[in-house]
Amino acid sequence: TYTGQYKETLKILTKRLVKKGLLIIYTGSSGNDSKLERLRLALPSNVINLLPPLLKTEIEKNYIPEKDIIRSRFLLLNSTINSTTYSPFMIQIKNGDLKLNSQPYTFKTLYETLFSLWIERLFKKYSITDELKLSFHYLYSEIPIGGVIDPNSFNSICKIFFPKQELTGKTFCASGVEFGLLTNSFSRVQFQSTLIPSYYIEAKDKETVSIDLDKIPFDVLEKIAAISDLKIKDEMLLASPNRFKISRQLMHEKMNNQPYIDYLKKISSSYKKNIDSLQERKGKTIVHKNLFIAKIKNLSLRVKLEKAFPDKSQFISLSNDFVAFPIACLSIVEKITKQAGHVIKIERGK
Repeated sequence: TYTGQYKETLKILTKRLVKKGLLIIYTGSSGNDSKLERLRLALPSNVINLLPPLLKTEIEKNYIPEKDIIRSRFLLLNSTINSTTYSPFMIQIKNGDLKLNSQPYTFKTLYETLFSLWIERLFKKYSITDELKLSFHYLYSEIPIGGVIDPNSFNSICKIFFPKQELTGKTFCASGVEFGLLTNSFSRVQFQSTLIPSYYIEAKDKETVSIDLDKIPFDVLEKIAAISDLKIKDEMLLASPNRFKISRQLMHEKMNNQPYIDYLKKISSSYKKNIDSLQERKGKTIVHKNLFIAKIKNLSLRVKLEKAFPDKSQFISLSNDFVAFPIACLSIVEKITKQAGHVIKIERGK
């Protein structure tokens, strides 16, 4: 049994570590598990602060991030094919949008895709549990940025984190390099940077700016793509403002206090005009599709209409006697209005 297998181990842990204050032991979630199976171990914060690093590395004093594999794939966007395929994921520009595997590109999706590929490559013969993923992410977070790491230094760590998988340090590092999460010197890739926008954004003309794929942080690329139409011209990535995308970002307040926004407005009159005008109209304009906006002054009619809608969420009350509802529900409105002895006057917007 589990208790029989680990009972003596618990005694040793308690005597050597718990009673000396080096380890905390507590009871986790209940259920059908035995008392011993519910026990959890943790390190006190003052002990964690004294722990040596998991990996020994020679840190380069003047570390310059090398051009990683994933960035080289993005750079291929500037080629004549206008897309890049790195099986099993693809980066391309389609109808002005930056796509990763046919989905809108985000830094989070890129990171999670690379991690999934790396884990699947290493553990395809084994069951990939949430616990294994958690251990893998923790191990990766402990790998320093910059410097040179000996792959053999991963051997003992892999035995501790993945005891059933027979994983070697060389295999771990090689696949990490393959999927762009480790550099050729086996340190962690620096995805994000503190470069100011002027290093990777340049005014091209009144309507567009050019983006340097060799320098732009991957998370900022996501944010610019979220408010722009992208295209490749003369082997350059160009961006122009898209009012619909900008309004959507403004609605979710994702453009507040962003240095790249201030810089885009500074160097591009087109971005400034679109962003400022939409910020001015925020909260004052309803942008809708397939909706009717109706003004109903009669309170009794308003109540009858609201009760007649099968889905109450489709009848939205607005200010100043206005309501909104889907065009598909017009027949309901016409029927109830006619029964109540009222008429409908329709005005089409220009």
